[in-house]
Amino acid sequence: MSKSPTFADQGPQFRVLAQMAEAFPTMPRVHLGCYTHITDHLDFMVRSAADFERWRTALGIPSDDVVLSEARPADPSRYLRFRSQFNGLGLEFSVALPVPELEGVEA
Repeated sequence: MSKSPTFADQGPQFRVLAQMAEAFPTMPRVHLGCYTHITDHLDFMVRSAADFERWRTALGIPSDDVVLSEARPADPSRYLRFRSQFNGLGLEFSVALPVPELEGVEA
């Protein structure tokens, strides 16, 4: 029988979060994904393209490393994303881009 994930298993993620809060105290808030089944990285969703750019710059990520995701039928949003590392833990930052209204579409 495999061991069920525990809160303590997420300790490395929490430690990196505390280190990031100390290293970047004035950075914009994020929506955080801290998963029990994937403990080697954290997902950060920021509120705006400006916040995304602040984080990208602070982490030293080249603009060429930013990826634009394609819209899908189930989710018409498009996202900017980049991946990074901080003290050995993987980070993924993303921001949802505004979806322009479609002309001629009936509600």
